[in-house]
Amino acid sequence: MAGEREGDRRSRERLGPPAARGAVGAGQEMTTDATLERALEALDREFGATVVRLQQMVAIDSTTGTEGEVQAWARHRMEQLGLEVEEVQLEESVLAAHPSAVVVPWSGKGRPNVVGRWRGAAAGRSLILNAHVDVVPPGPLESWTAHPFRPVIRGERLYGRGAADMKGGWVAIWAALRALRAAGFEPAGDLIFMSVVEEEAGGTHGTLACLLAGIRADAMIITEPLWTHLVVGHPGVLYFTVRIIGRTAHAAVAHQGVSALLESVPVVEALAALDRQRGEAHHMELFERLPGTAGRSVHLNLGTLRAGDWPSTVPGEAVIEGRISYLPGEKEEAVRAEVEAAVAAAAGASPWLSRHPPKVEWSGWRGRPWLQDPAHPLVEMMEEAARAERGAPVPLAADTAGLDARFAGELGIPCVVYGPRGGNEHGADEWVDLNSVRSLARTLVRAAHRWCGNAGQPAETKEEGS
Repeated sequence: MAGEREGDRRSRERLGPPAARGAVGAGQEMTTDATLERALEALDREFGATVVRLQQMVAIDSTTGTEGEVQAWARHRMEQLGLEVEEVQLEESVLAAHPSAVVVPWSGKGRPNVVGRWRGAAAGRSLILNAHVDVVPPGPLESWTAHPFRPVIRGERLYGRGAADMKGGWVAIWAALRALRAAGFEPAGDLIFMSVVEEEAGGTHGTLACLLAGIRADAMIITEPLWTHLVVGHPGVLYFTVRIIGRTAHAAVAHQGVSALLESVPVVEALAALDRQRGEAHHMELFERLPGTAGRSVHLNLGTLRAGDWPSTVPGEAVIEGRISYLPGEKEEAVRAEVEAAVAAAAGASPWLSRHPPKVEWSGWRGRPWLQDPAHPLVEMMEEAARAERGAPVPLAADTAGLDARFAGELGIPCVVYGPRGGNEHGADEWVDLNSVRSLARTLVRAAHRWCGNAGQPAETKEEGS
């Protein structure tokens, strides 16, 4: 505890009081309930402890498939908040039968989802606050200026694998609930902290498993690191593999073989052309609002090309792996047909491939498009909460990557994605801005207070059809 108090002091010295940080607390409050004011004050007062928790969490290597240790840590943190905590896992057969399941090379054993429930005291609306704990591998350590699992703070940024994606968002949820508890808040509707695994590999054992297990609510907020906009949509995503067979031969008589590597070149070119065609033909303005997305709503990316197994052997097989995204309104079957037609056309122009056609296989990530109605009360509430916190409107947008929000959409649960500001996600020197973690936590305090209602002084009541 002494370390946390010292962390409080250092954090306040580094970041300053809310008024000095400009955006934090700059807007108008959504309600005059004194409980909300006390919660915001408690959050700022104890933010040093929040930074310490983030450092602890980032220090745990929770690469996808190995989340057991960090989830045990998460359970302890939830129990300290006084939440009703349960571990959620489903049978593999149940998950595999779901049409949105993504096949992964590991089971859910030993890495449960952890769900903490703060039971509502009245008939208010319920809310899930969702964050994933898994991270992608750090890559070459020499690319980092500090060890990826030994977090460091430089200025107002905390560096480490998962700092932004998405342990900063996880800790913001924890800080918001801690502050609400300290302020004497009594939610009228259930407030649920959903700590999930495997988002980076499709979310089958994570958010999907929780929802299929019956962990539901009237709305969900996911704290992915999307700071500039409130995200209300994402494209459908499909992974595919193209296998090209050649004929092996010794390099000394290479002319007697057929190089699968060389035969793959026109296939690669055909798929690159399809990417350009789709990029020109398919646009949705909502999908081109996030930084760096202007002009492109959909993509076909070729991620890997592997061929051969020995320098002095003509490669007998080439394997191309790719990802294609598509917009709401497009049919998955039609998108698959476009890829298969492009591969077939390239093969038809090759004497060898016309007799030995490549095989297109669909496996791995398979996610449908998600689009939240922007007029839904949840979206309007989050717009108000973010504006009250940041002092300016936060516009709506759709992401161009897949998110766990699609599972909520498939089950009719309204969802918004909003999180802290970060950078280098999935790259070296990943970072999260600590001021934005605090601002996010304050926004979540406002959102939970407004959506669930305070049983002692209700801010909202559950309405039919909301």
